[in-house]
Amino acid sequence: MGVADCDWGMLFARNAQEAADLALIARCAAEDSETPFLNIQDGFLTTHTIESLRLPEPDFMREFIEAPASRIRNLFDLQHPLLSGAVQNQDSYMKGKVAQRFFYARVEPALRAAMKIFSELTGRHYDLLRPYRMEDAEYALVGLGRTPTTSRILVRSLTVAALCLYRSTVFMLR
Repeated sequence: MGVADCDWGMLFARNAQEAADLALIARCAAEDSETPFLNIQDGFLTTHTIESLRLPEPDFMREFIEAPASRIRNLFDLQHPLLSGAVQNQDSYMKGKVAQRFFYARVEPALRAAMKIFSELTGRHYDLLRPYRMEDAEYALVGLGRTPTTSRILVRSLTVAALCLYRSTVFMLR
């Protein structure tokens, strides 16, 4: 989270499969939106757990990700010089932040498009949020990385416990 305020896209993987898949999705979205992305996985649970993994094949990666030269603009053109990395006072800094909105507005559509294409090609579905048993929920628990995996187990057990409590209450009232 040390780079959360650097204006990069951040994707959090729950497991090794997601880390591999999101690497491709992040690359595609980064190139479409011209905004850098981080692909993040929990340090211990996703790196020290034995799990099944389907690594993307090189042919699939070439199909999903175009050649960098066809997608990346050269911002360091000697014919059109620009200033980069300068120290700025507050007014100039804020003008730069406002100018970044052009790129921010492109991040969500680019990410959704990359996830949709990836899903169509692989059958593995990704989305910005993945709700679980939220149809009649009064509260929501939002988590990143491995947290949702553990939270699903908690939600399942609370649902079973609530159902048992409801049934016993109904039984006692009769």
